[in-house]
Amino acid sequence: MKPTLFRFLFFFFLLVAEVSFVSPLVAPFSIPLLLSSLVSLSLVRGFSFALPWALVTGILFDLTFSSQLGVSSLEYMGAVLLFGFASKRIALGQGRWKLIFFSIAVWILSIVFRMFEALLPFRSFQESIFFFESLSAGAWGLFAGSGIVSLLVFVLVFLLVRSFERYLSLFENMPLERASSL
Repeated sequence: MKPTLFRFLFFFFLLVAEVSFVSPLVAPFSIPLLLSSLVSLSLVRGFSFALPWALVTGILFDLTFSSQLGVSSLEYMGAVLLFGFASKRIALGQGRWKLIFFSIAVWILSIVFRMFEALLPFRSFQESIFFFESLSAGAWGLFAGSGIVSLLVFVLVFLLVRSFERYLSLFENMPLERASSL
């Protein structure tokens, strides 16, 4: 029970951080804190473990932004499945180039998700055009800057998730001792 609660609080903290601090800073190109954490969880524990967390986190994200319910869940679950098929050996092996590869892939996937959301029919025309205008109107510096920040964020989040999961595995493997009745 405690590891589940700790994971929920961890994802809730990342949700609050992404909504409060990250999204207003780089509006069209968000730094994917939640996506990075779910992909990291998928690489560390496997996609069957990360899939329910992707569903719950996506629903909470949609409720926070008052967007169409389930769109972020589908995106997160798709990313978890896509990266979950990558071997744990690839992610946890030696060498930092693997983390850089995964961070660039997560950043590209987050941009593709934003483009997908901009094309959805329930968005207004102005909301849809804002993303594409920001790409064509000289926001390439912000685009490249968000890529570099996304790379750093993914590496930090991956290391945090990996150590957090090692810590929580101690809780899961700890024997339960009952108090003896006298």
